[in-house]
Amino acid sequence: MKTLFHFLKKHLHNHFFNLVIMIVSVFFISSTLLDNSSENKSNKIISPEWNQFPTVSRQDSGTVGVPVDLGPGITETVAEIMERENMLPKGHYTVLKPIENKENEENNEANENLIQSPDSPPVSSWPPRSEDQIKQEQNQTDNPQTVGTSFLGVQFSESGGYVPPDSQGDVGPSQVLVCANSYIKVFSKAGVLGGLNVSLNTFFTSVRNGSNISDTHIRYDRLSGRWFIVTINTSTPNRILIAISSDSTITSSASFTFFQFQQDLVGTPGVDLGGFADYPTLGVDKNALYIGCNMFNGSYVGTSVWVVRKSALIAGTLTVTGFHTISNASGSIVGPRTPQGVDNDDPSGNEGYFIGGSSQFYGVLLIRRVINPGATPTLSGNLSITVPATLYSQSVPTNGAANLDGLDDRLYAAAIHKNKISNTSTLWTSHSFIVNSSGVADASGGRVGSRWYEITNLTTKPSLVQSGTIFDAAGSNPLNYWIPSCVMTGQGHMGIGMTRSGALNKPEISVAGRYRTDANGTTQTLTLAQSSTFTYSLQGGTQRWGDYSQTDVDPHDDMTMWTFQEYCNSANSWGVRAIQLKAPLPATPSSSSVVNIDAGQSSVNIVITGTSVSGSEFFDPGADVGGPGYAKHISATISGSVTVNSITFNSPTQVTLNISTVGSPVGLKNITVKNPDGQTATGNNLINIQANSNDVLSFNSIMQGFYSSGTNLMVRDSMRVYVRNATSPYAIVDSGKAFLSTAGAGSISFTRTFNSVNYYLVFKHRNSMETWSKSPGQSFLTYALSYDLTTAAAQAYGNNIIQVDASPVKFAVYGGDVDKDGAIDAQDVSDVENASFISLSGYVQTDLTGDDFVDASDIAIVDYNADLAILLQRP
Repeated sequence: MKTLFHFLKKHLHNHFFNLVIMIVSVFFISSTLLDNSSENKSNKIISPEWNQFPTVSRQDSGTVGVPVDLGPGITETVAEIMERENMLPKGHYTVLKPIENKENEENNEANENLIQSPDSPPVSSWPPRSEDQIKQEQNQTDNPQTVGTSFLGVQFSESGGYVPPDSQGDVGPSQVLVCANSYIKVFSKAGVLGGLNVSLNTFFTSVRNGSNISDTHIRYDRLSGRWFIVTINTSTPNRILIAISSDSTITSSASFTFFQFQQDLVGTPGVDLGGFADYPTLGVDKNALYIGCNMFNGSYVGTSVWVVRKSALIAGTLTVTGFHTISNASGSIVGPRTPQGVDNDDPSGNEGYFIGGSSQFYGVLLIRRVINPGATPTLSGNLSITVPATLYSQSVPTNGAANLDGLDDRLYAAAIHKNKISNTSTLWTSHSFIVNSSGVADASGGRVGSRWYEITNLTTKPSLVQSGTIFDAAGSNPLNYWIPSCVMTGQGHMGIGMTRSGALNKPEISVAGRYRTDANGTTQTLTLAQSSTFTYSLQGGTQRWGDYSQTDVDPHDDMTMWTFQEYCNSANSWGVRAIQLKAPLPATPSSSSVVNIDAGQSSVNIVITGTSVSGSEFFDPGADVGGPGYAKHISATISGSVTVNSITFNSPTQVTLNISTVGSPVGLKNITVKNPDGQTATGNNLINIQANSNDVLSFNSIMQGFYSSGTNLMVRDSMRVYVRNATSPYAIVDSGKAFLSTAGAGSISFTRTFNSVNYYLVFKHRNSMETWSKSPGQSFLTYALSYDLTTAAAQAYGNNIIQVDASPVKFAVYGGDVDKDGAIDAQDVSDVENASFISLSGYVQTDLTGDDFVDASDIAIVDYNADLAILLQRP
């Protein structure tokens, strides 16, 4: 099919070629791929390996760019910008969206000539799902994101008559910036209007060269703490304009620095497409801004991209690298259509990306990788990813008015995000096209559905992890879902926002999503996030709608999402709404690893396990190595004056708390865990603070020379045990002395120890080596602790004990440290030999066998251990 395509393209006149290709495409689609029956009936043409070997095109040789330094920008404060706006007469910028920007209709006509990839399966999701699974999925009741704050950002009356609004917005640490043709506003996260409230023409006055502004994109960059705004002016050839904020918060005293470059003057000379760069896309990562455009020269002629050095922008200058004609309308150069610059807030990311639908095939996405984006960028050739069958779009009915523009099958936004649970980064993107009642691409399907994708292996051979389609299965008057954008949070959950409309419905906003733990390819229940009862009838014929959509993750907590979508907010008016999508609640704390805890303790570790229901989980965004970090983290509180010293995120259902019970009254306590987004869950009566009582240590320890392997008994003697803190400097907490039994058993009661706190036990005998218990320490539970130093070498710190019996296995503390200096050496040997020489007897320090005599048997023990150079082992 590829050979036939290129032969026809080369040898036939363009109009005749288009007609032939349409005939071939319809025949090929109807006979091979787009069987309008159920997904199960098409299984015969699906190869299980179809997605395991993504194709790298022949154009995968890199193109080294030519960076162009364009000098400093122009800086203005927000107060100065607002003053200029306030001086203008009302209605000064009353204009319609320029007529030359009819990119959607023209590009859609070109897209209808594409051929369905023969490797692209006619299914609605990947992995494929049965009819029963699809029906079950449509009836799911869980909703990963609930609608929180929601407010109208910009509406038709403020725009000066622009149609469509090009819905845009993003969320920063404390603000939401909303933009539409041709107005921009900043709000608090509660929807309170802030200090920037201005037309885009006024905003970009310093660089727009007197032409109107259109097609604006906004991104908040978490890594630099800046807002980036990209747009175009409407001259021909036109300019691409950039604004960067001075800070993360937009106030009257904050400023923006403005830059511009003429699109055809930046790039390889002689290969630019000239004309008009339209529909700019925007992605931002740690190195660069990535801007892609559809190119027009009277009609659609192809695509171009630009890489803008971010470090230069932050320093106040502009350095741009252009790559022109990465695809063209004639088909002789294959590349991504409407190349989306990919957003990425991962501080470890070193490559940039563009992604779009193939200019040759439906059912194929193309990635172009950008190497060395922060210096001299190199643009890779096409990295091809086969996906389930796609198609062009169609106009969308709306109740009481002419149809709305369904645009085409372009991608609307793309973002890489790291799943903090699995520690993997993947790319998420979405688009819309004609589907049937099973959600499968179908030219006669009668409805528009929205498809989302998750793509992995970005630095090697990109491949599809999963995809799903949002559609209405109704047999008549179905709803249409189009112009979607999606994103994944740090929890691994996905959210997607889009417009919905139908013959019985007004233009409204729907949202949906999926949990990280959902089966691949599934989407949870749709939610109507913003309804409408108003008729939209602004234009005759097919009415413009869109053209943008944006959904992003809150940079403060890495779990809340915001989506920016268009709806009919009043009669014959569009509105762009900012909608907060709240994450699921924290898991409900249900148990503690330690229940009974003594009062008066300054440091106790307890592990809290939570119960997950409908996606509820504990979450923390983590340390953000190499990045600026996150302002919000998981936290906890405990009732009854129990202090939480720290909290450690272990998993979505487990956290470790270090607590203090100093000053806490006795009794049962409730534990509340707060996720970074501020939502809480409480478990009642999980721990019991009780008055401190004596703790009893029951232990076994024997001394080397005192033990007889023949009788398995020991000469009785006293041993002192010290309790030390388990952390440096290992201070002594308490001590006690026990007279050991012939089996080496002893018991000591302590008054200054606490339950559930780790301690080291230190065993001291009058002429044996001081011996510490194993790491990392032991703790009293319910006022009791049992410890056996005789069962294994590992019971002693550093394995510093000696085996004295094989049946039963017994280990003993080393004998012979007579002078208690922590070493069995020549001085100890000398002391024992001198005592033996004078036949010293009685309960003396040099008696290593406990028989009340110092003789050859004592000398043998100290000699042996001195030869081994036995030393004290301790933390």
